[in-house]
Parts: sequence; C-alpha cells; structure tokens
Amino acid sequence: MTNLILRAKHWQLFLLTFAIPMFTYMMVMGYMVSSFIEAIESSGSSFDPRETFRFVKLIPIILMILMTALWLWYWSLGVGIQKYIPEELKLNTGLFKTLYFIPIIFMVASMVFMSIMIDRMFADTFDFDPESFSYFFWLFMALQFIVMGCMIYLLYFAAKSVKTAQLKKKVKFGEFVGEFFLLWIYPIGVWIIQPEVNKVVDDYTMENFDA
Repeated sequence: MTNLILRAKHWQLFLLTFAIPMFTYMMVMGYMVSSFIEAIESSGSSFDPRETFRFVKLIPIILMILMTALWLWYWSLGVGIQKYIPEELKLNTGLFKTLYFIPIIFMVASMVFMSIMIDRMFADTFDFDPESFSYFFWLFMALQFIVMGCMIYLLYFAAKSVKTAQLKKKVKFGEFVGEFFLLWIYPIGVWIIQPEVNKVVDDYTMENFDA
C-alpha cells in the first residue's frame, strides 16, 4: 500500500485526500439543506426538525472515513519512504509510529462522541447539563493541545524523511522547513512534495535496475 501511495501522482493524491472528500461533504450538506427546506414546505406548522437532522450524526463518521487517504499518505511519507533511504541514514520510526495513532484515536473518539451528542440533542429526553459540558469542553481542549503536539512531530518527521531520501544525507531542519510547512497546507503541498517523492522512488528503481 505504501509503495502504491509513494508512486501515485500529485493529482491522484489531491483527488483522494482533498477533492473527493470535499465534494462528498458538500453533497451531504447540500442534501441536508434541501431536505430541510423540502420538509418545511411540505409539513408547514407540523414540521419536526428532528426527523430531518437525525442523519447529521453520520457526517463526522463520513468525514473520518474520507480522511483515511490523507493519513495513509502521512504514514507513507514517514515509514514507507524509509525503504528508499540508505541503510546508514534510515530514521528511527518508533516514536513516529506511536504518536501517529494518537491523533487518529482522538479524532475517531471525538467524531463518535459528536455523533452520539447530535443524536441525543434531538431526543425527547435530552437534558443539557452545563457542568458536565464544561468538564468535557476543558478535557477536549487539553487533549487538543496534546494532539497538536503529536501532529507537529508527525509532519516534522515526514518532512525530514522526504528530504533525507531526496538528498541521501543527514539533514538539518533548515533544509526541510519548506516541506514541513507544505505538509501543513496539504491541498497545496501535495502538488510540490509528491513529485519529489516520485523522483526518489524513480531514482531508486533505476539504480536497482541498473545494478
């Protein structure tokens, strides 16, 4: 799987990691709005918004599934590309592999929680508890900082791996700072980083073919 992603063209990754997820999200939101308007026009005063918005709880789950391609790309840049780095320059992926799953677990838990909360909000027995909400809010914010720290390291490591594979030498942060920030803005960064990755893979293939 990682080799397939590393060999993919930038436009293919752009479609998988951004265009298709965004299009799907817009389609779901458009359907929700049109259903809402249609329900109001057909039901009039008897309109019950709970019937229309019950499927909103599925949106976080849909987004979670659609983000799979993006996270596979991150894994390929951090772990898969090690194959194309000389043995003496390979990076230790232990910490990367550990921290990689923390944001994923957090996102899955957050989206499942949001889905449950949305479902309960439209239930007849929903009882809002400000104290419990405040507790979960501050817990969420604390976990958010931890996840942000994990993400910074993951993108740092992925950028360093790409540049190490490209230059075939130990690199300092100043040499891959561009890749680091491009990974933050991946809809744009994928158009620049992936061609570099493709060249690394192609050069490696040619070297081994000649040998």
